[in-house]
Amino acid sequence: MGPLREAPETDIVFAVLPGIAAGVVVYLVIAVMGTGFFSNAAFFGGGFAAIVLSALLASIFTTPLPPVGSATVTKTATPAPTPAPAAAPAAAPVETANADGKPELLSAPRDGGADDLKKISGVGPKLEEELNAAGVYHYDQIANWTAAEVAWADENLIKFKGRISRDDWVGQAKTLMQG
Repeated sequence: MGPLREAPETDIVFAVLPGIAAGVVVYLVIAVMGTGFFSNAAFFGGGFAAIVLSALLASIFTTPLPPVGSATVTKTATPAPTPAPAAAPAAAPVETANADGKPELLSAPRDGGADDLKKISGVGPKLEEELNAAGVYHYDQIANWTAAEVAWADENLIKFKGRISRDDWVGQAKTLMQG
């Protein structure tokens, strides 16, 4: 029922109509079974079925879904071995990692220019601008983040909490560094 979840006010219509249809079916079954089309049993049975099924379907189809990304997923996979680091190019002035978990941030990209952070799934042009403004320009910066640095970046650099872990930016950055 994907699209119906986006407009709950229309969901009630789609929930009540099947209930009413079920009530009509119950009415016809009772009427045909021998009590007659205008009997109290047919009217009450059909009406009761319509009310109960409409209420049941309405409660199912109009219950809001949790927001996207609200569930927490814990990955237990073992990390891939880290390849030997290549000779690092001359670095721009650096803020080193702090005891509070703040990752290495640069005041400018290194001599070769900034990496295309949009190649990391979950990073678009706007988020890349925000990361660059904060001092994150290169894959190796993200690839070397510890769990504490990921938590700090989630809290301080981006608006969508949990995105860095959920989209595995560290793993993606390591892959992008290799090739």
